[in-house]
Amino acid sequence: MSDDSTERSQTVTRRRMLAALSSVGAAGIAGCDGLSSSPETPENGTAPATDSAATGTETGTDAQSKAVYSGETIPPTSYDDLASQAPTTAAPAGEVTNPVLTADDVTDFGRADYVADPYMFREEGNWHLFFEVVNKNRSPDAAIGHASSKDGLDWQYTGIVLEKSNHTSYPFIWKWQGEYYMLPPTGKSVELWHAKDFPTGWERKGTLIEKEYFTHDPVIFRYNDRWWLFTSRENKDVMAFHSKELTASTDAWTPHAANPVVEDRQWAARQGGRPVVINDTPHLFLQDVEYEYGDKIRAFTVNELTTDAYSDKEAAHSPVVTGFGSGWNAIKMHHYDPWALGNDNGWRCAVDGAFDDSGDGVEWSIGIFDAPNLPKPNKQSIPYDPKKTSGYFRLDGKSTVAVDDSGNQNHGMVRGAKPTDVGNCKGRRFEKERDRVVFPTQFDGLDSDAFTLFFRGKLRSTKEPQALFDYTSRHIKRRLAVRFDPGANGWKFDFTGTDGQTRPGVEASVSTDKPFQLAVAYKQGDGYRIFQDGKELTQARDVGGMFHEVCLPVLGSTLPGQYPWKGDISHFGVFDEALTEKDLSSFTSSVCSSQ
Repeated sequence: MSDDSTERSQTVTRRRMLAALSSVGAAGIAGCDGLSSSPETPENGTAPATDSAATGTETGTDAQSKAVYSGETIPPTSYDDLASQAPTTAAPAGEVTNPVLTADDVTDFGRADYVADPYMFREEGNWHLFFEVVNKNRSPDAAIGHASSKDGLDWQYTGIVLEKSNHTSYPFIWKWQGEYYMLPPTGKSVELWHAKDFPTGWERKGTLIEKEYFTHDPVIFRYNDRWWLFTSRENKDVMAFHSKELTASTDAWTPHAANPVVEDRQWAARQGGRPVVINDTPHLFLQDVEYEYGDKIRAFTVNELTTDAYSDKEAAHSPVVTGFGSGWNAIKMHHYDPWALGNDNGWRCAVDGAFDDSGDGVEWSIGIFDAPNLPKPNKQSIPYDPKKTSGYFRLDGKSTVAVDDSGNQNHGMVRGAKPTDVGNCKGRRFEKERDRVVFPTQFDGLDSDAFTLFFRGKLRSTKEPQALFDYTSRHIKRRLAVRFDPGANGWKFDFTGTDGQTRPGVEASVSTDKPFQLAVAYKQGDGYRIFQDGKELTQARDVGGMFHEVCLPVLGSTLPGQYPWKGDISHFGVFDEALTEKDLSSFTSSVCSSQ
């Protein structure tokens, strides 16, 4: 193959390009899927010699918890001493510019197409990252790469550490009884690999399970003095196995008596990240592949796990991560590896995301998210009946997560948007094209006969169009969008539902020197009513239901055909009734009273 270093030097790197993206193309089918690879006889991998991870002194939170990951077992079988909350609400880490690793960082596997499936490993002061590297023009087309870090934020690529004779991905890694293990699947087998020279030298120990179906993305964890291995069958059935000992022998691993423990659940069957056990409860992270491969990651709490019984339930604020609509993770995210920072300081998480470059197809990169501990909801802050509220958010700048004060846990992920004052309220300033808040959860209120969307913000310019809100399905024609349009001397809306579309415009005086309060109220049959500062501006006809399970509410949208919001937002609410002028008139005095 030709050397690609010259070609790279003549182009803008993927990382810079992805960081600058502000729009998204059409969604495509992701890679990282071993279905296309024919199973081959497993062989020992060959690993080139590379430098071990860099060492260094950690500061802040990492310095306090430096000794957390040390000893014979990493990560721990239970996180009780490290974290009080499961990492089920995450947002981009504030200290990094994602993505932290792209295909351009790979220097020893030809011209790589993408990197994905990141699994971290932390020991003493060292952070390691193992991940899939894909080069579609190479055989085998995928291998395991490695990067190192001193703080889990800034990563340096070190090289390919595991290359087998077939497609190799999903490098689930852990340490047990002083030995390092990896679980990269091969076709219809789940293999156990062992590090003879960590992190660069790996050898195959044997096979744990071998089935008649592809054993995609297996995970393993220890619970109640037993090893548990979870994988999927045909991306829709959850298959579980258990063993008293960690051994690479198919005779030692027993299928769960109720296999498949979950059947026909394509939206949450294939594993998508490292399980964690907190308060004697396992938490699993599963891919949603119902509409397309690798769409998002959902969180599940395992309520019962024995050799005979299994039950789980999706977390209230699931999915954990999903596409942001623009940038490096525009269209989907399909991997999540959380590591507790210790001292109950939350979690650092390795994730991947994809965008469509409209040329070479879907491209995956790796980023770092944080999952902070969440404060208790403050229902006193809601200016309406909390029992009739699907979600209510104060964007006060205290967290990279938009906490849902309603208690329904429809938390949002804040990307950029600096803290600021919005009149007498705290809020967020949206300046860059990528600044946005994504709500990866479904608001039940938007699937009802009546609802109201409420926004409080402030314009910083009235000379350019700006998209305040977008609720759009990429898969079908459903949309609810709110935009300030100077050409209309006010607001423009897009209501697209099952029965058609209407795009009303409203002339309304909106200045840059004082905050506005905007509300969109819907009642089945009556249609939409638009309010500003408690006064009704106009009405629009009913275009039918627009709710769809793949729609994502977004504040500060930059979806195709829209314009980035270049103003401030302090509050966002979703109420389960069509509010009236009388209801909204009281918001002016109460919306900031709790801050």
